[in-house]
Amino acid sequence: MREESGLEFLGAEAEAVALLRSELVDARTGLYSFSVFMQFVELEFYRFEAYHVPFSVILFELAQTDSEPMPVEALTAAALRMKLVLRDVDVIGHAGSTPSDFGILLPGLRPAQSLVTASKALQALTASCLAPGLNKRTLRTSFGVAGLPDDGNEIDSLIRAALQARHDAEGKPLPVSCARGADR
Repeated sequence: MREESGLEFLGAEAEAVALLRSELVDARTGLYSFSVFMQFVELEFYRFEAYHVPFSVILFELAQTDSEPMPVEALTAAALRMKLVLRDVDVIGHAGSTPSDFGILLPGLRPAQSLVTASKALQALTASCLAPGLNKRTLRTSFGVAGLPDDGNEIDSLIRAALQARHDAEGKPLPVSCARGADR
């Protein structure tokens, strides 16, 4: 028996749309793939250039301190929890080479405002166990926040600033750090 996708009204094209969707979204987590996430960042950058609307990016890692890979159930639970703390206009996706690297795009928010979202995300991820058998005390997470125009004027400088902030947050009691742009 074939699973219903909700696209049956498209007829023969439903399969092509389902295939495209599978390329855009990670099947394990239901989040956008890295390339799709970066496409959203690029589109927001063009909006910033045209209309001077600021935006922020949060890059965060979700891993275990014992270097074991995160169970798929934990990644799925993390994705669901993250969606609960985000606004409808925010975009979450994978933002790195491993499934445990995530990114959040926050249109219209400066980095200082985005720190609130990062703190809420941290609370959502650490409030309870993400998966059976996963001890929340062995959970290692760090959040880096950066935004335009505060932390540069190009996408690469924005991403580098967020990665540096994430690195700076590693091992801290509150693992959330904001990039320090030239004007701060």
